Amino acid sequence: MTTTLVNEKSNSEKSNIEKYKNPENTEEILEKLKNVKFGYELFQLIQMTFPTLILNFIKEYSLDYDFLNTVWKERCEKDNVTMKQICIFDTLGEDSSYSVSHRFYEYIKNSGFDIKFKTDIIQCTKCKKALPTSSYYKVLSKNDDFKDKLPEKWLDTCSDCV
Repeated sequence: MTTTLVNEKSNSEKSNIEKYKNPENTEEILEKLKNVKFGYELFQLIQMTFPTLILNFIKEYSLDYDFLNTVWKERCEKDNVTMKQICIFDTLGEDSSYSVSHRFYEYIKNSGFDIKFKTDIIQCTKCKKALPTSSYYKVLSKNDDFKDKLPEKWLDTCSDCV
């Protein structure tokens, strides 16, 4: 499942996105990315390039939203990669001036991570598993593939943790 970027952004969101524009040394970074080993080297390169792009890692989705774990697992099986963690990104720009952050996104996603945005995912206040935000819950509730798999109402905790 891919998160759709919203075209209409507030001024604060726009200024936040600006920090992920391609840096002056874009070609050098993209060359490093071709040769970087997945793991520490990759995340060090991302951290050096965009220190606030990746905000968090979460082990798994709440069982209340187990279909998200299933979708992620199926994608990983199709891509012949091992499921890693949910990687929470700050945001992404929408045009070619953000190609470096998009490359990081694709590289991480294709390595077994499920990438979501900070506007889409929170952690259960008790067990720290991933839950959709109330706004992302509404998006999921409009999706014919998912609406019947959602809990009856949105909560900021797992049903097992309430």
